[in-house]
Amino acid sequence: MRQTKQPRWIRTRFNNACMHCRQQINKHDDVLYYPDIKKVSCINCSDTSRNDSEYERAQEDAYFANVERSLSLGGNF
Repeated sequence: MRQTKQPRWIRTRFNNACMHCRQQINKHDDVLYYPDIKKVSCINCSDTSRNDSEYERAQEDAYFANVERSLSLGGNF
């Protein structure tokens, strides 16, 4: 079974924009997809070191947003 939270290469079904450079990504282009944040990165921006740091930062932002939301709703951590 594939780990769904790991970035993976896909072929797009829709037009989109790269999360790094905002370059237009057309339907059927190959991109690096980040399922946690539902964003894509174009081939030119798919440098491993850059993507790893931005991916980790996006995961941390999403985690802390969920913690903040949970605490505001009365959740316990």
